[in-house]
Amino acid sequence: MDLFRALGGLDGQALSLRGLGMVCAGMGCHPEAIDRFQESLTISAESGNSYRQAEALLSFGDALQATARYQEAQAAWQEALAICEALQIPMAAKIRRRLTVQAPQTRAVP
Repeated sequence: MDLFRALGGLDGQALSLRGLGMVCAGMGCHPEAIDRFQESLTISAESGNSYRQAEALLSFGDALQATARYQEAQAAWQEALAICEALQIPMAAKIRRRLTVQAPQTRAVP
């Protein structure tokens, strides 16, 4: 990360942060993963790299879903889908599948 910051490589920073987020998510540290994905998203937007934005939003949505923040996850995936459709990239199909997932039903406690 420091190297990318020193060189001004925003794409490298965004990619590294997303990678860190994926590691955190894989370890079950979803709140930290969410923070890394948000940082990646911010930097991707700054750099104007729409593809990286879509990747960050996809991962961000996955981490939000893992913390039962279903509506926020759906919103992140919708935003990612809009970017993918505008770019006409295959990642759109993966996002559409995510959007069909429903939040688990909760049962009323008697």
